[in-house]
Amino acid sequence: MIKPHNNIRWSANENQLNHGQNPSGHASPAKIDSDSAHGQTYTLQERINQMNIAYFPDTKKVLRLTLHKFWFTEILTGRKKEEYRNIKPYWISRLDNHQYDYVIFKNGYHRKAPTMIFECKGIRRDDKQGYFYISLGALSDCFYCEELLKDIIC
Repeated sequence: MIKPHNNIRWSANENQLNHGQNPSGHASPAKIDSDSAHGQTYTLQERINQMNIAYFPDTKKVLRLTLHKFWFTEILTGRKKEEYRNIKPYWISRLDNHQYDYVIFKNGYHRKAPTMIFECKGIRRDDKQGYFYISLGALSDCFYCEELLKDIIC
């Protein structure tokens, strides 16, 4: 659960975080001005909850993975249909006997890092090869991938 600092405001119009105080001089709770025309304001946690509900209702399980640029673009272009993870204690705890509905891939840790969401067809374990195989379905959505696509096309 994300707990925002009490003195951070985020404005969709400015598309940036503002650290500071409100006009009264007191620290203001994290607010998002999501619809300036209608004057609606949400706390950061409320907006995150809205986004998660829109994509992933509570009944959906989501696996989040970070990839290097090369593998990210391979999956994005459709040349790679499976993701692999070594059979290690960390991945056993996350993948063994688990079922996921979606896989979110990020290329980096920045909040605006290229991100894509795929349906998860299933996860199988191959002890002979020493890998988990995560089978990917259709691409559901892609964010901040424009620069990568320009590199691929050129």
